[in-house]
Amino acid sequence: MTEWQRVYGANYIASYARNAAEVWSRFDAEIVDRELGYAQRLGLNSVRVWLDYRPYQTNPALMLSRIDQFLDLCAKHELRAMLVLFDSCGVEEEELRKKGLAADPHWKTWTPNPGYRYLGPEHWEKLEAYVKDIVGAHLKDPRVLAWDVMNEPWAGKIWEDPQQKLVVTRFVRHFCERVRSLNPEAPITVGMTFLDRAELVEDLIGVISFHRYFGPNADTWAAHLEEANQYAQLKGKPILLTEWGYPTWGAQQHAGRIITDDEQARFYQEILPVLMRSKIGWHIFDLMM
Repeated sequence: MTEWQRVYGANYIASYARNAAEVWSRFDAEIVDRELGYAQRLGLNSVRVWLDYRPYQTNPALMLSRIDQFLDLCAKHELRAMLVLFDSCGVEEEELRKKGLAADPHWKTWTPNPGYRYLGPEHWEKLEAYVKDIVGAHLKDPRVLAWDVMNEPWAGKIWEDPQQKLVVTRFVRHFCERVRSLNPEAPITVGMTFLDRAELVEDLIGVISFHRYFGPNADTWAAHLEEANQYAQLKGKPILLTEWGYPTWGAQQHAGRIITDDEQARFYQEILPVLMRSKIGWHIFDLMM
């Protein structure tokens, strides 16, 4: 049985890749092995990693083989993996086309998986094959910590648009049910930007996960983490902070200036003890920032 409060991990995007599709399409075991070694040396015991439908669509057998190879490397470094099946974050294909990047859109920036236009029921059969093959290949696999069905499903303006919110909610609930039907004993979660959004799928998930950035004030963090613990106790479920930290790209945008290495170091020195006292397990963003 997993002791969720003792999950200490990092989100992992291989240094050679600009998005999840590239991680798996250009999988480099030597680099991944070296970088997972960094996680082990830091004393971490887990990584959270994004999968992607597009490499699977191109070559299912190769994608499955590379996931298995990745999990072997995790085991080598005494890490367990939280595997993220879908993701709403990034620049949609339509926007890339408007910017003249349509020729090879998946290698230019982070892109959603599978993308908003593919969330309707008419696309589910193909996506179900992807989920069935991957989840079905890892039933009771001790290398897999949990399945994150979708990262930040209602991120950005989707939450504010009732129709888009409905489309995403229907998609997430369907695939939570699908993963559960394939692997009834597996821990399932959905990475949330805000705790209250977990209520949309709370009957289908076994672990609550949420994200927290910025607010470099220990008292603010302590209050927020106490609120998260109270929420988890109310729902009767374990909880994880699956994204947190002060990554350079986000900190710069938040502060309107470049955040120095010293400032980031001070942030971690102040906030990490608060997080450890909260007894909430976590994945920092990210290992190879």
